[in-house]
Amino acid sequence: MQQLGYYSPNLTSLAMLHYPITQPSFRAMGQYCQQLTELQLIFKPDLRPETYSAIVDCPLQKLPHLTSFTLNDESASDAIVLPVVKTFLSLKHLELRYGKLSDVTLDTIASFQPGVTKVDVSVNDGLTLHGVRRLTLGCPLLTWCGTCLLLRSNPEWDPYSTQLWVDRANYLDQEALDDIRFASHRPEEDEND
Repeated sequence: MQQLGYYSPNLTSLAMLHYPITQPSFRAMGQYCQQLTELQLIFKPDLRPETYSAIVDCPLQKLPHLTSFTLNDESASDAIVLPVVKTFLSLKHLELRYGKLSDVTLDTIASFQPGVTKVDVSVNDGLTLHGVRRLTLGCPLLTWCGTCLLLRSNPEWDPYSTQLWVDRANYLDQEALDDIRFASHRPEEDEND
């Protein structure tokens, strides 16, 4: 992996599937692959948070054009994802499936990535519908949000909003996201009516 960046300095997209990632690998990518716009890290066995922290602690910060980041890994947590979200401020696509994320990650995306257009947080049991709503409201350019298994049988949402989402249990498309945005701007109905 360390030689890949040296021999492919114009690399724009890199997908690493079940590939062992090390801090020197991240350093090499940051040093040599400065044209990289898409980075996918999928199902890495036995990774530690300090390995992922190398993403922001090394020359990968020199990748201002990084617009797509994928981390589909059961060990992905807020501690691993937050530094990435806070560092690469031009992300348009975030795929963070199968992790142990909480609403803190969604709130951070809304704060640091308001221009994001696609987010997939499917199969993250620590997320709530309120967190997805805040993400939707904080990211006005969001057009698609993967929420598989998140919206099914979640009792915390009010009936009006649940009805809007009932047929969209796997993802929220532009129409569903607009419905959420519209519902949040609805005037409260007078209880005397």
